[in-house]
Amino acid sequence: MICPDCGAEYVTGIEQCADCEIALVHEEPARTEADLEWTELMVVTDETEAQLIRGYLESEGVPCNLESLVFHAEPFTFGPLSKVRIHVPTHDLERARRLLEDQTSGSTVTAVP
Repeated sequence: MICPDCGAEYVTGIEQCADCEIALVHEEPARTEADLEWTELMVVTDETEAQLIRGYLESEGVPCNLESLVFHAEPFTFGPLSKVRIHVPTHDLERARRLLEDQTSGSTVTAVP
């Protein structure tokens, strides 16, 4: 049994979520991207790196959104005009961090605290 609001799992026989005080369901309802709460996972300074990270996380089942702050009108960018923010659903944040820690030792990725 699963709470459709917070996602907490309960053993068979429990009918109501102790925290949300709503009826439990047998399966977690399908969520659309519009239903998800997004959290910034990290900031990188290269669009290609951001695309690679997104591809890796999505291949592991973690949805990602990229927010590019890159200013393309100049021949090169630096500082705040070269950043790409990577966002993941809040409930996948710790899993995404663990996946990247396993894959990016020695990388130039800057994690958001």
